[in-house]
Amino acid sequence: MNWIDRYVAEIKRYLPAKNRDDVAEELQSLLEEEVLELEADRERPLTDAEWHDLLREFGHPMQVATRYGANGALVSAALYPLYRKVVTYLLAATALIYVVAIVWSIVADVTWGVMTEQRAVNLGFGFSEAWSFAVNWLVFITLGFHIADRYLVNAGTLQRWNPDSLPPAMAERETLLSSILVSILVAVWLVILHRLSPEFSAAVLSGEQDNRFITLIGWLKIQAVVVLAVYLVLLFKPHWTKGKRAMIMVADALTAFGIALCLSMPAEALLQAYPQLPEGLLRVSTIVLWIWVLGLLADLLVQGYKVVQRR
Repeated sequence: MNWIDRYVAEIKRYLPAKNRDDVAEELQSLLEEEVLELEADRERPLTDAEWHDLLREFGHPMQVATRYGANGALVSAALYPLYRKVVTYLLAATALIYVVAIVWSIVADVTWGVMTEQRAVNLGFGFSEAWSFAVNWLVFITLGFHIADRYLVNAGTLQRWNPDSLPPAMAERETLLSSILVSILVAVWLVILHRLSPEFSAAVLSGEQDNRFITLIGWLKIQAVVVLAVYLVLLFKPHWTKGKRAMIMVADALTAFGIALCLSMPAEALLQAYPQLPEGLLRVSTIVLWIWVLGLLADLLVQGYKVVQRR
């Protein structure tokens, strides 16, 4: 029943959490009964080709989830379950980031005196900016799903779906929740980095300006773009592969290199660019960067181990 396990595992990703297990169990039983009847008629197990025909007839996992889960008017019924989850997590993540930003502005102001309320607003952490961010991304997401409708549904892409593309039922998967949340958070992080420093050039990355703050942001932008690309792919192909882990390893290695480059710059140089910074904050930043490098190296080892183990 490996085909059934793989098929049902994929459908569960798009089902509402409250009845996911019940629906999955019902689908499992329904498919098992159908297979038993077909095998009894043929007096032999189904071939892979017959499995493909059966699952194609039953439908793409997104379409099956729609029949058992939800429907909507913003986008087609086939893509609505995924659309609803993406929008829900977008709004939740925006609210969380807004609260964290307010707390950070207060803590930074009390501790170091370097973040005033006005500066927090300038960085995009005000309520109106947070609301504008959520609305803008809602528009982009809805437009993206509308375009996807034309390609996936109207063009018949879902009907040409091949069951061979299903990953093994026990393959390591990224949950839909984590894929969406990480994609949203990394996109927000990329926007924040750009607001902090819109500069991006070879001179910035090489540290020619002798400003570890600007150079660090440049390397973090590269990391964010790579990680965002990986998690956007995981939204639709949730199983981890060697290629996806290799991309995360590349992002880790590049960021570690960038931070090491920043550590090679004298911290005192920041006082010339930002004379209002307290010296204590410079010492803390150096410690944080070293911890950051160690964390990246640890993640490199973990990802490399999983690649070697072919997980």
